[in-house]
Amino acid sequence: MREDVVALLEAFGVTGAADDPLLDFIIATVTERIKNETNQPAIPEGLNRLAVEMVAGQYLSLKKGSGQLEGFDLEAAVKQIQEGDTLIAYAQDRGIDLTGVPNNKGKILAAIRAVEPLPTPEEEQGGE
Repeated sequence: MREDVVALLEAFGVTGAADDPLLDFIIATVTERIKNETNQPAIPEGLNRLAVEMVAGQYLSLKKGSGQLEGFDLEAAVKQIQEGDTLIAYAQDRGIDLTGVPNNKGKILAAIRAVEPLPTPEEEQGGE
């Protein structure tokens, strides 16, 4: 996951994340959060991209909040776009939400939650 997060951050123009120990802390935090939210022993395969986005979002948020992210304007650029019956509105007087769970990601985690942890591949094959 670390390599994917670094690649995503570099795509945004953020350098130095590969050597930043904060990234490891955020990865561990997001991993535990997803495992707890889904009641799984590991991040379910379908949530890997979500985890990468959450880590990158939290990294950017923490860096911006501490004044270590220069040259980035995280204010929302679009107030409203309407085409036909489709309406898109972004700006809400608080900028872009980089909390790590923007939009419906919290609902995605809840929808994947299992009552009991699913068996690991080893357990399915009869091993422990």
